[in-house]
Amino acid sequence: MNYSVQLLTTVADCDLVLQAAALEQSELNFKRYALEKKRITNTSTTASIEAQIPAVQAEVTAYETVLATLPEGEAKEEMASKVTKAKYKLFILQEKRASYGVIAILQLELEMGFIDASIAEVAVQTAAVTAHKATL
Repeated sequence: MNYSVQLLTTVADCDLVLQAAALEQSELNFKRYALEKKRITNTSTTASIEAQIPAVQAEVTAYETVLATLPEGEAKEEMASKVTKAKYKLFILQEKRASYGVIAILQLELEMGFIDASIAEVAVQTAAVTAHKATL
């Protein structure tokens, strides 16, 4: 982008713009760092979740198979409880998948791309103001 640096008429004005740009650069770098850490965490969490889901699905299926063969009584009630607990565990894992899974990682990477573009644009503005400042 072409910045209207010619509107800056004093070195002090240039310094103010450069200070604001440095602050913005610092904030963007911090946001980028935080998102990168979150992406790394989500990536490892996603692998764990993805590994657990098939095991819990198999557990639910096994419990349901046994439950269907049991006669009414205490054993059937206990197995029904195990089925409910296993289904709940599966539900929680699927919810975590939505928060930490591939889609969440891609969203983080998109945000990181926006921040990278902003960081580059701040550098362009800083260069333009610095060049103009040298002419004053």
